[in-house]
Amino acid sequence: MYGKRAPADFPVEGGESHYYAARKTDAAPLEVGKQKEKFLFYRGVGTFGLPISATLTTSGNILVKNLGADAVHGLVLFENRGGKLRYRIAGTLRDEMTLNSELLNSDLMALETELERILIREGLYAREAQAMIETWRDSWFEEGTRLFYITPKPTVDAMLPLDIQPAPAEIARVFVGRMEIVTPAVEDDVQRAVATNDRPALEKYGRFLEPIAKRAGVKSPLLNSVYSSYLSRASRCN
Repeated sequence: MYGKRAPADFPVEGGESHYYAARKTDAAPLEVGKQKEKFLFYRGVGTFGLPISATLTTSGNILVKNLGADAVHGLVLFENRGGKLRYRIAGTLRDEMTLNSELLNSDLMALETELERILIREGLYAREAQAMIETWRDSWFEEGTRLFYITPKPTVDAMLPLDIQPAPAEIARVFVGRMEIVTPAVEDDVQRAVATNDRPALEKYGRFLEPIAKRAGVKSPLLNSVYSSYLSRASRCN
């Protein structure tokens, strides 16, 4: 399907959305039928294997292994515990590496700068990199411990084949992978919150509350209520 260049008066549904950050790029606005936009967004449930694995060691460190043949770039270990942010730029993963759980840097602005550099190095323009960070800021930096990484291009092409006609001169596909790490500290926090009926402490884990609770072996009506409320809010936002 072909589109034509459109004026940049884009539709706004239900007020602002974090997805609209993608409109602050140099992409040409297009109109297809009666729809005008600067970006395409899709989501779905994936059943494919991941290019890396992560295991907590007995010493509390994180052992990360590359499960594929291609190097994994842009590896970052991030933690938000009660609003205290810490991170480590781990770089390129070729075989395996152990990441010390004592993270070094707590400067969020420095982290965003590093992430922007990584995204530009992988093929995005500066404004595209900034828009990606702005789009996912709330979920990337929410409560918990996680690994970020750039999914290798052969893996992306195998999972999500892309065909564009007429063929463009160049295609840049930059997929940021995210892997949640359920640490003993997180399990303890959920167990404490259930024991003290601390609803706000449970709400901060959002969509990860259910798997964390299962890992910690915790059940309660409060857990079910908090998670159901999250699902209801998420369905309205989407």
